[in-house]
Amino acid sequence: MHRRKKQRTRAIEPRQSRRLARGALGLCLFAFTSSSPVGAMAAGTSPLLAVDGARAFASAEGVVTLQASGRFSFDDLMQFSFPAGLVVARGSAWVRYGLDGTITSGTDPALADGITAEEVTALLLAGAPAAPPAAVTRIAPQRIAVVLPEGFPSGTATVLIYAVLDEDETFISNAVPAVIP
Repeated sequence: MHRRKKQRTRAIEPRQSRRLARGALGLCLFAFTSSSPVGAMAAGTSPLLAVDGARAFASAEGVVTLQASGRFSFDDLMQFSFPAGLVVARGSAWVRYGLDGTITSGTDPALADGITAEEVTALLLAGAPAAPPAAVTRIAPQRIAVVLPEGFPSGTATVLIYAVLDEDETFISNAVPAVIP
């Protein structure tokens, strides 16, 4: 007869938990996007966040809706407790739609020449609640639709998706243009 050794259980430490979450996120996003022939993935557990396109349109009442599509899975991103969402920037004006339900907006002259991962991280702490009718109207695999706040400037805006896995690990998608009416 074989004797089994009694296994001790250990609590998962916060650092191990983050590593497991990053690994699970990487695997989920890889599996979700592996059918697509286009895209690039960084080494390690970097999530694949790719925006294929974005378009904006105004209703008869002047409400502007923006839809972004691409290779990302917000369902997977929402299962873990780290910041993720969508940023729309036009000149120095920006609006951030967090998957946690926060919608903030503000201005930052540094955004006029494009958005870096460090600037996205700074946006998490900046701004104020966005003006109505700002809202997230749809989150689905490979698509997100949002309503821009009243007064968001018209013209060509930059749209991207972000995920912040740790204080020092911010990932952003490619930036795509969208013409805001």
